[in-house]
Amino acid sequence: MAARKDGVTFFKMDIMPSMIRNRPGGLNTRGVATAKGLEMYGEHIQRCATPSAGISLWRPTTSALSM
Repeated sequence: MAARKDGVTFFKMDIMPSMIRNRPGGLNTRGVATAKGLEMYGEHIQRCATPSAGISLWRPTTSALSM
């Protein structure tokens, strides 16, 4: 909650294909994240954003991923 008190309400994170390149099923042949790859990205973000930081995460639905 200290971050929230300091005025931090969001965080920025660069998500790159190299983060999941060596994980099976993460990228398709064009280097674009698959549905499984998007889940891997989400797991990474979940580990980085802790409840103690006062950051709540948006959880995309299947329909949001198909946009």
